[in-house]
Amino acid sequence: MKVLLLVMIGISMVFGHGEHNAHLPPEQRPTSFNDPKITQDEAHLKEHLKDEINVKQNMSPEEMEFHYFRLHDTNNDTHLDGIEIWQAMAHMLPVPELQLHEKLGKSKEQIELMMEERTLGMQKYYEDMIDNVMKEDDLNKDGYLTYSEFVRARRREEFHARRMHEEQMRQQQLQFQQFQQFQAMQQNQMNNNNFQPTVPPPNQGKQVEQMNQQQQQQQFNQQQQQFNQQQQQQHQPR
Repeated sequence: MKVLLLVMIGISMVFGHGEHNAHLPPEQRPTSFNDPKITQDEAHLKEHLKDEINVKQNMSPEEMEFHYFRLHDTNNDTHLDGIEIWQAMAHMLPVPELQLHEKLGKSKEQIELMMEERTLGMQKYYEDMIDNVMKEDDLNKDGYLTYSEFVRARRREEFHARRMHEEQMRQQQLQFQQFQQFQAMQQNQMNNNNFQPTVPPPNQGKQVEQMNQQQQQQQFNQQQQQFNQQQQQQHQPR
């Protein structure tokens, strides 16, 4: 187990660098190997390809996808195996280092244990990602991801993202229409001559307030009278 942990940390140190996506909270991490957060990270790609391409020119999404795949095809066989996908994930999403506030008050052993637990969590994340790639994207089930399979998966991701965006826009439009209908209904009620306001007129409101004050005064007088009677009874000779 410790050997595997050291290997993972080593991969992160060799391939991971900077602060690209290291400290993304779990709910914001990419959910697939084809997520544009990592496949279309133009600044990150240019950092690696600065000696091969003109980094001053903008890259199209297709160019970023091509270079992302090629960058992680370490043996140049135009396929990505499980280890290369693992290395790509550790590269783009390295094991986050412990922050200073997390180390405060902790012993060396506690810090090492926390780092091991964090590394194991990232290991599970990488394993789930690889399993998902081989299940969803490896169409011929040969255990490798070809470039055409990778591109097909990216188009599928784009289709689902576009459908999700359209559904969100539809829901927002529906809510806006319902709000407009509600406003129109309120306006019709205000324009109706038979409409009776629920708020009492100012004079009636004052009368209600005076009645409440009178009732409160009567209750106070009754309580005061009862108290006086109790006091008289206590002082009567027995």
